[in-house]
Amino acid sequence: LRFSALPPSASEGEEHPRVSPNTPSLAEGVALSGAGGVSTGGVEVLLDLNVGMNRTGVGPGEGARSLYRLLATLPNLVPGGLHAYDGHITMPDPAKRAAAVEAAHAPAFVLRDELLAEGLPVPRYIAGGSPTFPIHAKNPAVSCSPGTFVFWDSGYTPYPDLDFLPAALVLTRVISQPIPTRLCLDLGYKAIASEQPQPRVKFFGLEDAEFVGHSEEHLVIETPRGREFPPGTEIYGIPRHVCPTVALYDEAVTVIDGEACGRWPILGRRRRLSV
Repeated sequence: LRFSALPPSASEGEEHPRVSPNTPSLAEGVALSGAGGVSTGGVEVLLDLNVGMNRTGVGPGEGARSLYRLLATLPNLVPGGLHAYDGHITMPDPAKRAAAVEAAHAPAFVLRDELLAEGLPVPRYIAGGSPTFPIHAKNPAVSCSPGTFVFWDSGYTPYPDLDFLPAALVLTRVISQPIPTRLCLDLGYKAIASEQPQPRVKFFGLEDAEFVGHSEEHLVIETPRGREFPPGTEIYGIPRHVCPTVALYDEAVTVIDGEACGRWPILGRRRRLSV
């Protein structure tokens, strides 16, 4: 459980970002601490820090120290350490990325050391995403939390130090050819993540395609080789952003040596609030 709320005294003008609506608030955390039926040993809670992503978390300053101290006093809650996501650090150059990681996490490491000096338990410092994990992996004091590396995608190709191969593909079909140079595919918003600019998928055998339209059910592309892809043609592609693409499907088909051999349920598809 991440604990990302603000102290009651924090206001809009202070350094701490507002809490995400999907993260337990301070009041909810106190309520959780007093809830009946909590298992022996309590619920482990991590304090979420904002190290520059500006999406969730508390700035690693006095507010964070006060909140962690409070966490350590609440019954049924166990301080599990600190969590810091640095998804804003995405520069391709490894040296520049490493320098940005050091600058972003330096205040958080100071916070950790201060909490330890007070005698508070900080058993873990969880940090990083896929672009920054090779940097954090060199620090034995950090537990890495990369995610995209499991499947990889075409959006992470600019990183020369991350030698991963894409392991997840989407299968689409040509459903119409309104003009000889235009193909309409069944790869709409319901089939592939649409929050990124085009190209949102990298097609095998259609590297020259231009993306001219994207709607709920269809992706329309332009190619001078359109005649080579009559309706019904199957085309494979690598998503630009695989994470939300995965959650658009109930299951994934596993393929080994070119043969479909099983199916994996997508558990993240059945998401719900649990707090």
